[in-house]
Amino acid sequence: MITWPEIVQLLRTLLRWSWVIILAVALATGTAYYLSAHETRYYVSRATLMIGNTLSSQQPQAYELQLGSALGGFYSELARREPVLKAVQEQLQLSFPWEVIRDEMLRTQVVAKANLLEISIIDSNPERAAAIANAIAAQLIAYSPTSPDKIAAEQQALLGQLRDSEARIEQIKATINATAERQKQAGSASDLAEINQKLVQLQASLSQEQETYSRLLFLKNNSVVNSLSVFESARPAVAPLPSQRRVMIAVAALAGFVLAVAAVLILDRVDTRWRTPRDLENRFDVKMLGNVPKGPPIRAATGEFATSRLMAVRNVQTNILLAAAEHGTRTLVITSPHSSEARATLSIDLADLFARSGSRVLLVDVDPTEAHLTRLLAAHPNTLPWARIASGNPADIWGFLAPTQLPNVALLPAPARVESGPTLLPSQRWPDLVQVLGGTADVVIFDGPPALDGPDAALLGPHVDGVVLALDPTQDSREDVLTSKTRLVRLKGAHLLGAVIFLASEQGANVWKLPGVRHPELPAHTTEEVAGAPTITPIFEQEEVDTPEVVVIDEGAGADDRRDQPAAGPRQR
Repeated sequence: MITWPEIVQLLRTLLRWSWVIILAVALATGTAYYLSAHETRYYVSRATLMIGNTLSSQQPQAYELQLGSALGGFYSELARREPVLKAVQEQLQLSFPWEVIRDEMLRTQVVAKANLLEISIIDSNPERAAAIANAIAAQLIAYSPTSPDKIAAEQQALLGQLRDSEARIEQIKATINATAERQKQAGSASDLAEINQKLVQLQASLSQEQETYSRLLFLKNNSVVNSLSVFESARPAVAPLPSQRRVMIAVAALAGFVLAVAAVLILDRVDTRWRTPRDLENRFDVKMLGNVPKGPPIRAATGEFATSRLMAVRNVQTNILLAAAEHGTRTLVITSPHSSEARATLSIDLADLFARSGSRVLLVDVDPTEAHLTRLLAAHPNTLPWARIASGNPADIWGFLAPTQLPNVALLPAPARVESGPTLLPSQRWPDLVQVLGGTADVVIFDGPPALDGPDAALLGPHVDGVVLALDPTQDSREDVLTSKTRLVRLKGAHLLGAVIFLASEQGANVWKLPGVRHPELPAHTTEEVAGAPTITPIFEQEEVDTPEVVVIDEGAGADDRRDQPAAGPRQR
């Protein structure tokens, strides 16, 4: 069953691609409007034939009506055949074959209750439609066995015979009446016998004539079933058929909307990229902290790029402080889906800005795959596992710190990589380690670990004040961002402040290096600051050294070999 969050995500997807939906609907609607405005308008003309002559019959029979209805179906089918339609096509000299009339123009309907056959023709030319309908009606009448003209002549002859028969009957009746009068006046028996014989003959003639009259009357009143006559001729239509323009436009708009939604869902599933801060907030529900152009840190940048990057990082710092107002910003994790040099430069710039405000800042390189922060600050990886200090003397942390080129910023370099594997992180010791490092400086910034390269980013998140997700749209896919966010907020207490997006710039691929002077001005800690630790003098002596651009560590060298390498930073006590 679909859940409400899934519905919200679907609505966000549709809203994000709303321009595609609007464009598709507008295109479909506009096309339908244009086509409907230039569509061909059609007219219908109808000719009606009467089957039989039951309308003029004084005593029509029920079987005659049923038979007329059956004959209507016969003539309806006959009207669609070649002998009829081809004769019409030749008679009217039509430019198209008779099959066009049958398939696209002709419609027939039998009105059973009235013994009528309707022949309808649909055409773009109303005069031609009427002519074709009347021509088909004439052809059907010609195919009927009884001609209306012949029927009319027969009816006229019957009427004449009926009038003659009626006159003879009246004459016979008059003769009978006169003979009856003579019968009354007869004086002799011979005259009476003669008159009686004549009356008998007249009565026989009257009966015979009346029988003839009845037969003629029956013939006159008897209807002719198998005959066709024109009841209503076809006339050119005045107005065209109603247009389906509105329905066509509505259907086109609906089809465009459905196809656009389907295309959006397919594109959203196929295209795993994301491009804008709006995508970040709509797709992943992650707050946007700012955009930072890719390139060197502020201290190593020059010209307009240095100004633009400073403004961008200041905006990010401001948003972080506002987002973490309730929790504070003493400990922060800057993570990313995968190991990233751009993320390390962001950590350097944030540490620089916090240090400029007077805070003691500690940068901790906890990237187990690529120690970008350690490399960029030209420091040697720690040859000893500083992750174990949480279980020992907290004061031992000072022996692992290295000075940096940023005033009031120290670095805890990444542990050295083990042979043929990544750096080993403390995992379950994060609570103690965060507590120890938090007592070392005012602000502790963890660079890493990557969210997708192990569980440490998720394990570290609940023990710091806030987590910042650094993203590169050109490298991090939508699935990477979603999985990273899910992991970072999985554990209770994790506070994801938001995300920073790196933007491509002309300075992104340039070679750069930080100034060659290190600043070990971190204030000395006393026993009151670190419980149980002895009084500690400043951990670094002030010393200017040239900073190499890149320090290459031989992966195959053992711990003893690394220990013998010259240190890149100032000398430790």
